[in-house]
Amino acid sequence: LVEQYFLRYLGDYIAGLDKDNLSVSTWRGQIHLRCARIKQEAVELFNLPFHLLFGEIGDLKINVSWNLLGSRPAAVEVQRFLLLLGPKPIADWKEDEEKRRVQLHRQKRIDQIDLLFSDFLEGS
Repeated sequence: LVEQYFLRYLGDYIAGLDKDNLSVSTWRGQIHLRCARIKQEAVELFNLPFHLLFGEIGDLKINVSWNLLGSRPAAVEVQRFLLLLGPKPIADWKEDEEKRRVQLHRQKRIDQIDLLFSDFLEGS
Protein backbone atom coordinates (compact mmCIF):
# COMPACT_ATOMS: atom_id res chain seq x y z
CA LEU A 1 0.00 0.00 0.00
CA VAL A 2 2.79 2.46 0.90
CA GLU A 3 4.66 1.49 -2.26
CA GLN A 4 1.57 2.26 -4.38
CA TYR A 5 1.33 5.74 -2.86
CA PHE A 6 4.99 6.43 -3.57
CA LEU A 7 4.64 5.22 -7.15
CA ARG A 8 1.49 7.29 -7.65
CA TYR A 9 2.65 10.58 -6.09
CA LEU A 10 6.36 10.62 -6.78
CA GLY A 11 5.83 9.40 -10.34
CA ASP A 12 4.82 12.94 -11.29
CA TYR A 13 8.25 14.22 -10.28
CA ILE A 14 10.59 11.26 -10.76
CA ALA A 15 11.09 9.57 -14.13
CA GLY A 16 11.34 5.81 -14.39
CA LEU A 17 10.03 5.19 -10.90
CA ASP A 18 9.10 1.52 -10.59
CA LYS A 19 9.41 -1.49 -8.33
CA ASP A 20 12.97 -2.12 -9.56
CA ASN A 21 14.38 1.07 -8.03
CA LEU A 22 11.90 1.51 -5.16
CA SER A 23 11.74 -0.90 -2.26
CA VAL A 24 9.37 -0.51 0.66
CA SER A 25 9.39 -2.50 3.86
CA THR A 26 6.27 -1.19 5.57
CA TRP A 27 6.60 -3.12 8.83
CA ARG A 28 10.22 -2.11 9.32
CA GLY A 29 9.45 1.47 8.26
CA GLN A 30 12.05 1.51 5.50
CA ILE A 31 11.78 3.09 2.06
CA HIS A 32 14.68 2.95 -0.37
CA LEU A 33 14.87 4.69 -3.77
CA ARG A 34 17.85 4.11 -6.08
CA CYS A 35 19.04 5.80 -9.28
CA ALA A 36 16.05 7.95 -10.19
CA ARG A 37 15.85 10.87 -12.61
CA ILE A 38 14.11 14.09 -11.57
CA LYS A 39 11.50 15.48 -13.97
CA GLN A 40 11.24 19.13 -15.03
CA GLU A 41 7.88 19.35 -13.23
CA ALA A 42 9.63 18.93 -9.88
CA VAL A 43 11.59 22.14 -10.44
CA GLU A 44 8.59 24.01 -11.84
CA LEU A 45 6.78 23.51 -8.53
CA PHE A 46 8.96 26.19 -6.98
CA ASN A 47 8.06 28.75 -9.64
CA LEU A 48 11.66 29.90 -10.12
CA PRO A 49 13.26 31.41 -13.22
CA PHE A 50 15.17 28.15 -13.86
CA HIS A 51 14.64 25.01 -15.85
CA LEU A 52 16.09 21.59 -15.19
CA LEU A 53 19.03 20.52 -17.32
CA PHE A 54 19.75 17.34 -15.36
CA GLY A 55 18.54 15.88 -12.08
CA GLU A 56 19.22 12.57 -10.39
CA ILE A 57 18.83 10.98 -6.99
CA GLY A 58 21.49 8.36 -6.48
CA ASP A 59 20.21 6.93 -3.23
CA LEU A 60 17.35 7.97 -0.91
CA LYS A 61 16.59 6.12 2.32
CA ILE A 62 13.74 6.93 4.67
CA ASN A 63 13.34 5.23 8.05
CA VAL A 64 10.15 5.71 10.03
CA SER A 65 9.57 4.17 13.46
CA TRP A 66 5.82 3.66 13.18
CA ASN A 67 5.37 2.76 16.83
CA LEU A 68 7.24 5.94 17.91
CA LEU A 69 5.96 8.22 15.17
CA GLY A 70 4.77 10.99 17.49
CA SER A 71 7.91 11.04 19.63
CA ARG A 72 10.75 10.09 17.29
CA PRO A 73 11.63 11.83 14.00
CA ALA A 74 11.82 10.04 10.69
CA ALA A 75 15.35 9.76 9.29
CA VAL A 76 16.01 10.75 5.67
CA GLU A 77 19.38 10.03 4.07
CA VAL A 78 20.21 11.26 0.57
CA GLN A 79 23.37 10.35 -1.33
CA ARG A 80 24.47 11.57 -4.77
CA PHE A 81 21.74 14.16 -5.33
CA LEU A 82 22.58 16.00 -8.54
CA LEU A 83 20.62 19.00 -9.76
CA LEU A 84 21.80 21.09 -12.71
CA LEU A 85 19.67 24.16 -13.42
CA GLY A 86 19.83 26.72 -16.18
CA PRO A 87 18.14 30.09 -16.48
CA LYS A 88 14.79 30.27 -18.21
CA PRO A 89 14.83 32.63 -21.17
CA ILE A 90 13.04 35.89 -20.30
CA ALA A 91 10.55 35.13 -23.06
CA ASP A 92 9.55 31.97 -21.16
CA TRP A 93 8.99 33.87 -17.91
CA LYS A 94 5.39 34.95 -18.44
CA GLU A 95 3.33 36.07 -15.48
CA ASP A 96 0.06 34.58 -16.81
CA GLU A 97 1.74 31.24 -17.45
CA GLU A 98 3.23 31.18 -13.97
CA LYS A 99 -0.14 31.95 -12.39
CA ARG A 100 -1.70 29.12 -14.41
CA ARG A 101 1.09 26.75 -13.39
CA VAL A 102 0.63 27.60 -9.70
CA GLN A 103 -3.13 27.07 -9.97
CA LEU A 104 -2.63 23.68 -11.66
CA HIS A 105 -0.19 22.67 -8.94
CA ARG A 106 -2.66 23.66 -6.21
CA GLN A 107 -5.45 21.72 -7.89
CA LYS A 108 -3.22 18.67 -8.25
CA ARG A 109 -2.40 18.80 -4.53
CA ILE A 110 -6.10 19.07 -3.65
CA ASP A 111 -6.86 16.08 -5.90
CA GLN A 112 -4.07 14.06 -4.25
CA ILE A 113 -5.36 14.85 -0.76
CA ASP A 114 -8.90 13.93 -1.81
CA LEU A 115 -7.61 10.63 -3.19
CA LEU A 116 -5.67 9.92 0.00
CA PHE A 117 -8.72 10.49 2.17
CA SER A 118 -11.00 8.46 -0.08
CA ASP A 119 -8.50 5.55 -0.11
CA PHE A 120 -8.19 5.81 3.68
CA LEU A 121 -11.95 5.85 4.23
CA GLU A 122 -12.48 2.91 1.87
CA GLY A 123 -9.86 0.93 3.80
CA SER A 124 -11.50 1.66 7.18
